[in-house]
Amino acid sequence: MTKQGDHRSFRLQLEREWIEICGKSKQVEHAFCAIGLVFISSLVILAFHPPAVLVNPLVTVWFVSLACLICMLPVLLWRSWLEWQHFKKMDELLYLVAPPARIGLRQRRWNLFSDFRNTPRE
Repeated sequence: MTKQGDHRSFRLQLEREWIEICGKSKQVEHAFCAIGLVFISSLVILAFHPPAVLVNPLVTVWFVSLACLICMLPVLLWRSWLEWQHFKKMDELLYLVAPPARIGLRQRRWNLFSDFRNTPRE
């Protein structure tokens, strides 16, 4: 197999891995946003209608959602880091296979990143 063929198969493998990572990252992002929405809405309700007692279901929901957000934040950051590492590998491989023209280097990298970021998931 030629060197370019090796790069092409490796690139396809990286693309598949990246699409899988992006799909899982999207699930974590959606869960984080949903819990954040519950947290903010309960915070707004608590701001306008403070409870008379501390043991209140709304206060409990607020504390549980805060705990979930704090626990999910490292996972979200780790997923973003993994996604970025795969992006860098894809970018280096693309540069090795076909060195880009000087004028479009930044635009081509951005296109590559946004194309895989916005790929529909199954």
